[in-house]
Amino acid sequence: STSQTCQVEQSSPQTSKVLLVEDNLICQRVTSKMLVRNNYSVDIANNGKEAIDMVEETINMGGYSCILMDIITPVMNGYEATKLLRERGVDIPILALTANSFNSDFKKAIDVGMDAFLTKPI
Repeated sequence: STSQTCQVEQSSPQTSKVLLVEDNLICQRVTSKMLVRNNYSVDIANNGKEAIDMVEETINMGGYSCILMDIITPVMNGYEATKLLRERGVDIPILALTANSFNSDFKKAIDVGMDAFLTKPI
């Protein structure tokens, strides 16, 4: 299995802002609690379309340090959202967050511009 490491590099984790793209309420709560306990600020988008809107709204104000992108979300999935963000020049690290751990899922995530691949539960 291929393993990659993606680190959010900032001088102070208290100021690091993470965008969590997740449609499942339980996963939102668990993942955001884990991040907050590690001194990250968390915003939540329920789907890829919301994620694009939130990234574009905050990009001129420092934006996000990292995006945790669920692959399967309503309205717009994580692959489509990542592809659009990359086409628009957004270079924020995007980590796939999914219950699927097949090689084809990993390859597709990398092909659309994701930087790393995490399987749920984390």
